[in-house]
Amino acid sequence: MRCVGLYNQAQSRWFEEMVTTTLELERLEVERVEMFQQHLCQYTQLQHKTNMFNQSTVQPVDQLLRKVDPAKDRELWVIEHKMGNIHPVDMEI
Repeated sequence: MRCVGLYNQAQSRWFEEMVTTTLELERLEVERVEMFQQHLCQYTQLQHKTNMFNQSTVQPVDQLLRKVDPAKDRELWVIEHKMGNIHPVDMEI
């Protein structure tokens, strides 16, 4: 009974730490995607300013970058990698 109790405590602690860690990783991923989006948008704007002849090429890329959705990107990644399908459960005797 003591071992089961200790296991359940460890499982609960693991779950709490996993949720905390996952939220932190998600926050960092959002920052990373937003940083890339910002830098690539700045790049396309500079390209546009320095070379007006490439406007027809740069404009579609700039429009696509503005459509980046970090939440949708993470959702597709979780679905693709089947994250969160299996969770540890409490043991009972």
